[in-house]
Amino acid sequence: MKRDTAVALALVAALAAMLAFWAFATEYGTGFAGKTLWDWLELLVVPLALALGGTIFAVYFTRHVERRQRQTDLTVHLAEGYLDRFDEFQDVAEILARAGEGLTGTERHRIRKLGNWLEAAATLLNHGEVEEALMRDLGLTTAICVFYAWVAAAPPMALDLAYWTEMAQCCAGSPAAAGKETNRDG
Repeated sequence: MKRDTAVALALVAALAAMLAFWAFATEYGTGFAGKTLWDWLELLVVPLALALGGTIFAVYFTRHVERRQRQTDLTVHLAEGYLDRFDEFQDVAEILARAGEGLTGTERHRIRKLGNWLEAAATLLNHGEVEEALMRDLGLTTAICVFYAWVAAAPPMALDLAYWTEMAQCCAGSPAAAGKETNRDG
């Protein structure tokens, strides 16, 4: 049963219980002279408000914790992937350094593969899906800009990767674009 249906059924049940109580109290009285139905409903408002407030808080808190857990899991996965790709960064740097001599299909594939992974990482960073401070401390943000700068510096005909050349302009002015290396020591 969907949550909206369950909430609607709970509200209908609460309304039915209140109507049954009202009918009983009207017919037979509450047993306490001078107390009206409204007096009894006032006694129910505080507990219902506390229960409803607690439920809303629990739902919000649970969603927040689940989102943070997904963000942490994705951050760990991204960090592991980045650390696993250190050798690829060096290899791609060497390939791009000699790009003027022409590239083989395998070399183009390796560049695109690393570039696609970095683009996915940059998208996750830009959308706040991973913990930016950790990625910055690991040097991933710098590595992204360094990669784009390497691609921008390569001969245009060697790569035909205009998109990544444009992305390099987004990193212009950053320390990475100025030539700093990625944090390869961890």
